[in-house]
This record gives sequence, structure tokens and C-alpha cells, in this order.
Amino acid sequence: MEKPVCVVFADAFAYSSYIQLGGLGGEFSVQKIKPGIAYSSNLHYLLFDGKTPDDVGFFTDYSWRKAEYNDPGKMKNSLDQIDTLNNLYRAFERKFTKRHDNIPFGESAFFECKGKYKFMEPGECTVFGRKVVKAYKKTAEESFDEAEEQVTRGEKGIVVVLEILDHVGHEVGSEGTKYVDAAKMVIERTKTLFNHFKEKNPEGVCILISDHGMGDVLTGVDVLNPMKRLFGLPGEKYQVYNDSLYLRIWADSNEMLFKIGNYLNKIGCLNQIDESNRKKYGVTKHEFGDLIYVLKNGYYFNPNCFGVSLRGGVAGLHGYMEPLDQVSGILVTEFGSEKMIDAMNVFNTVRDAIGKK
Repeated sequence: MEKPVCVVFADAFAYSSYIQLGGLGGEFSVQKIKPGIAYSSNLHYLLFDGKTPDDVGFFTDYSWRKAEYNDPGKMKNSLDQIDTLNNLYRAFERKFTKRHDNIPFGESAFFECKGKYKFMEPGECTVFGRKVVKAYKKTAEESFDEAEEQVTRGEKGIVVVLEILDHVGHEVGSEGTKYVDAAKMVIERTKTLFNHFKEKNPEGVCILISDHGMGDVLTGVDVLNPMKRLFGLPGEKYQVYNDSLYLRIWADSNEMLFKIGNYLNKIGCLNQIDESNRKKYGVTKHEFGDLIYVLKNGYYFNPNCFGVSLRGGVAGLHGYMEPLDQVSGILVTEFGSEKMIDAMNVFNTVRDAIGKK
């Protein structure tokens, strides 16, 4: 028989912040989650469904179109290379339309956005293989209130979805007062909810989890303009797409890939996702990139496909893969250890723990 389960998912609750604030108390143990690959859209499916980018069909939201535009040489468009025009176009697009695509001017036809967010999907929701009801409202307080009502109604499977730490973390970083205050609120409301759930379900399982933390944004890195000087304009023999942290390259020959890879591998703040790690993390498809790189903690790409600089001048970012306390997520349970757990192993670990009485 399945155990009742109550999950609080606090997007972007950093391990460092949880430790500093004292957490939920002695009956719970906290494990630092070694970061997975990509951003929240991928990480939610990885943690709660055990699905990799290969499984869900997207990686960092945007992918190369597989059919008509397989050849990078077909992507030549000189207008793409004018940064000022690109920025003006995208500012106009954001202001007067509902489009917020992170695609340079003139190139939207060559990439497609497949990314989606697990908890925004309509219909039945599952976490760790269990059917649950969602408490997912506009504010964190409203989400907790909804969850309290669900416990009172006798629901045996609940997931509370909180975005507040992700929102304020981008704005002020994980050390900012707004973030710390929000984290304190999440801890206090989680304690209250878990106590209520345990009163109704003495054998129930309570879990607090986050997908990642929030790293400070310190140094911008320009790879696009040097690549133009060294290898020509994108669209002739290669194509490049980078958001704030991830860089992806497609090329029409192994020779060009070798030249570009040799250049990028000399940049100290870049880590290549090599073939073994692409298999480990499930990012093997061609449309995800022939070469994939991620920046080390504290760096961001400038320019990137948000425009010349980061949209809105954010103070915090996530997507870094180094297991530093600030950028790592948390798994807080009554059944775990205090050892770090790889994001790739979270789903199976929790599913097995909550599956049977």
C-alpha cells in the first residue's frame, strides 16, 4: 500500500541558504543535490519523473529544427549579425507582442521552442511515480493555504509548487534580503503544513525539495564576436546558439567542429559537456548541439540570446553544474542521509522510499 505523501517543491531554494537558516528541524535530514544539466524546464522532469532531455525532447527550451534546416549553411542572414538591429527588434517584439523568444533577429525560423514546464501542464499530475493534487497559485502564501485545505479535505498525495525563491533570486541573488526573507517564510509555512499532514496521516512522508540554488552573476564573457572573427559569420559553415550559461555549436564538417572546439577548450571559464557526460545526462541528440558547453559559476555570456546583456540586469542565475553550496538544490526528508545526492538519482531514491508501507 502506498504511503501518503506531501511534497513542497521550492524552486531555487539554495542548499547554502537552507543550512544558514537552520532548516526544518532535527527529525529531517538534508542532502545537497549535485546539480543536473540545463534549467528548470528540464530539471523538473528529471527530479519528479526521472526523464532526461533525450526523453522529453528538448534541452534548454530551444532546439535545432531537424527537417528543413539541418544544414548550417542554409542559415546565412547578414541581418542577424547586426547587434543593434537585433536588440531593437527584440525590444519591439517584447513590448508590442506576447513573444519573448530568446532567438536572434532573423533566425527564429531555424530554431524551435519545445521547452515546457511540468507543473504548468494541464491534467493529472504525478511526482515520483505518484498521482498527486497540485497546490500552485499566484503567490507562495496562496499555494500554502490551498495545500492546508487539501490536507483538511483528506488528500493523500499533495505537491506544493513555489516560484518565489526563483523570482527574487534572479532579482537580488541568494544573499539578498528579499531572498532570505522568502526562504524563512517557506521554512515556517512548510513546518506548519508538514505538522498538519502528519496529524492527519501519521505514516505519511513529507519532502521538501528544490531543483537548484542561485549563483551570483559576476563576470560577462564574449565568445560570439571572437568566433565571428576567427571562423566567419555564423550561418556559413557553422551555427551558434547561447543563452546566459549554455553554448551550443552546429557545424557542416568535423574539421570546423575541431577548430571551434580547440578554440573553446582554451577558455578557462568554459566546461565542455563531453560525450560520456552527454550520455550520462541524456543530451545525445543532434538538435541539442554538436558541441555543448556550460560556464563555470559566476560567469554569464554577454552578448547572449537574451540580447546584448542579460535581460533586466539580473543578480542571480542558475544552471551552473558545479556542486557548490550556493548553486545546489536540497532534498529534505525523514528517510535520507546527509550525503550529497546526484540529481540523476533523486527520482529513483524518493520513489523507492515512498512506494510501499
